[in-house]
Amino acid sequence: MGLFTKSVERDDDNRVVPVAYNAPRPLTAAASKISINDKIEIESLKKRRESAKWQEHCWEYYDLIGEIKYAVRLIGSVISRIRIYGAYVTDEDMAPSPISSTEHVDDELKADIKRAVSLLGTGPGGMGGLLSAAAKNLFVAGECYLVQQPARPGSAFSRDTWQIRSVDEVVIEKNGRVDSFKVKRTRDAKKPEDYIQLTPTSFVARIWNMHPRFAEEADSSMRGIIELMDELLLLNKDARATIKSRLNAGILLLPDDLSNISQMDGVTIIEGEELDDEQDDSEDFEEELQAAMLTPISDEGSAAAVVPLIIRGPAEALEKVKHFTTSRAFDSHHSERADKVLDRILASLDLPKELVAGIADSKYANATVVEESLLKDHIEPLILQIVDSLTTVFLKPVLRSFGWSEEEIANIVLWYDPSAITTKPSKAEAADRGFQNQTISAKAWRKANGFSETDAPSELEIAQRMAVQRGMLSEPVTEALLRTLIPTLLERVQQDQQAAAGDVGQVLDQIDGDSIPSPDEILNEEPLAEPTEEMPTDDEGPQGLIEP
Repeated sequence: MGLFTKSVERDDDNRVVPVAYNAPRPLTAAASKISINDKIEIESLKKRRESAKWQEHCWEYYDLIGEIKYAVRLIGSVISRIRIYGAYVTDEDMAPSPISSTEHVDDELKADIKRAVSLLGTGPGGMGGLLSAAAKNLFVAGECYLVQQPARPGSAFSRDTWQIRSVDEVVIEKNGRVDSFKVKRTRDAKKPEDYIQLTPTSFVARIWNMHPRFAEEADSSMRGIIELMDELLLLNKDARATIKSRLNAGILLLPDDLSNISQMDGVTIIEGEELDDEQDDSEDFEEELQAAMLTPISDEGSAAAVVPLIIRGPAEALEKVKHFTTSRAFDSHHSERADKVLDRILASLDLPKELVAGIADSKYANATVVEESLLKDHIEPLILQIVDSLTTVFLKPVLRSFGWSEEEIANIVLWYDPSAITTKPSKAEAADRGFQNQTISAKAWRKANGFSETDAPSELEIAQRMAVQRGMLSEPVTEALLRTLIPTLLERVQQDQQAAAGDVGQVLDQIDGDSIPSPDEILNEEPLAEPTEEMPTDDEGPQGLIEP
């Protein structure tokens, strides 16, 4: 499993099962509909916005610190892949059942539930875009708004859309005696066309992370590290200023006696001759000197890039040429401090530090898969908060507006399916275990690991491996084992042996049988003649020569 080892429950089809409906909520969901025409509620909203300046800082740090932005976008990408659906709670100790598969809801209510859920996907990016925006806002500022935006003529949205908006986008403008809600379209909205005017009947709901001390205030993991993020930016700016200061070439002191610069083929000659009265010696000297220094930068092929600059003048004047550097020494402690600050920031975010730092051994390719522990500890609490909030502030109010009673919608909720973002057990690893446990065939193992049947070992290779692995076996055991595992090879060897034996018999049959004496003939054969004088004995030398 890599970095994360916690497992989740899966069904028979190996899909991740969501938690039970009554599972503990690590993040307390808080959501409420805002009455646009209620002046008391509007004033309360204004005061709350004035006292929540920390949210603006968090968004600024999101834009300036790459690690923060990566973490936020990662959360948004993962959440966007989770499927949201209408569900019915039959047993609180179990996950709610999808509306399409339950028998406790009639068809008309099922249709209205699907219709209500589809409204959440009318904004940019559909349902995934809405979930991603909600997750990002809750992660950074701990608060967001679900807004029903009216259709805009000439835009891509020809009907009302339901979108998640940040706390900085929803503003209240006083037109005479009437307070109206508007949505910013740009960061520096000033002109009327930079806003989207909401109608008096527009739906606006606030969703936030409930602060444990003051329930009406929002909270997020970034709120506690504002000073650390500010310090990190200051350290980065100081390091940047130090690096930039090294670009300054310093101060060059030259006496007035050096003048009359002439250049030929990249060689600069400064002579101490007097110039015409109309010519400014110092200005010409400075211009020519700068040209000699800048020419190699603009023209790398110039001779001035390799030929030294020659200055001629009185010895007393040359001795007074001085160069002072203005660069600042780089403080290594700044870099160490910046690393420690960044480490504390990453440790404070509601994500594994190793994952954000990019050193985790996890499978993260475009947020397509998520380790199961990350799901249980970080993703699931956030998605539970979102579905609980949308159920309270959106689904049930919409169903009430459709004419359904509280009793009929009491067990109707929004729920989630995380199977699209969770890792599934590797088929290759499962095949290895199955092959070792002798529960699948070698053919199935090759298929699971991407091999074809042409990659299967030959019978001869199997026999060779057996000989190496098992060593010497008795002849009967070896023959029985070979007949079972590789009968074709054994049969072919036997056929070859029989063919060889037949060839020997054929050779023997070709020999004349009469030329081979029988045992009786050998016994009745006459004895050999005694040696004569013409026949040398063993003691004799060559024939006809007898030693005395």
